[in-house]
Amino acid sequence: MNDMNSFTASGRATGNAELTEIATSAGSKFGKLSFSIATNSSYKNAKGETIPQVEFHNCIKTYNLLDNGYLPKHAYDMRDMILQGRKVLIRGKVTTRSFKSDQYPELKQFRTEIDLNGYESHVEVSLPPRVATNGQPVASGGQTVTGHPYNDAQPQVAQQPVAQPQVAQQAQAEPVTQEWEEEKPF
Repeated sequence: MNDMNSFTASGRATGNAELTEIATSAGSKFGKLSFSIATNSSYKNAKGETIPQVEFHNCIKTYNLLDNGYLPKHAYDMRDMILQGRKVLIRGKVTTRSFKSDQYPELKQFRTEIDLNGYESHVEVSLPPRVATNGQPVASGGQTVTGHPYNDAQPQVAQQPVAQPQVAQQAQAEPVTQEWEEEKPF
């Protein structure tokens, strides 16, 4: 019988993801993407009151350097997409590591993390809906974003004409309202 270590959660990022390059003792380097998500749940106590409960999960994903000495573009894209408050869906395995800190060298400390490496791992970020310069949501076919959104410069928004739907004239004209699609969950 095989044992299974699988963890799946959907929550909100508690801060912006950090991408750091780490040098190993053998002289090589690798990249480490780290972020945390918070998940909400609740339970009822003996009095029947609903008690909210928040859990925080530290997540780690590592990247090998490419032949050109840089991390893959995907690592930078993930760092730029995982921002505080965004919905994140993760699937990985639970790991616990021990370490000693410089502040308390005699104390062995432990940290539990969600390891997002491996064949079964998955990270999905729910991006906010696109908005126009006036703050209104943009439907598909409205405006398109040109340029690379992960450069230091702001993305360029190209204006495209939007075809107006033809509304038949009726004796009593009803106001035309446009419905926006709700943000779809993962």
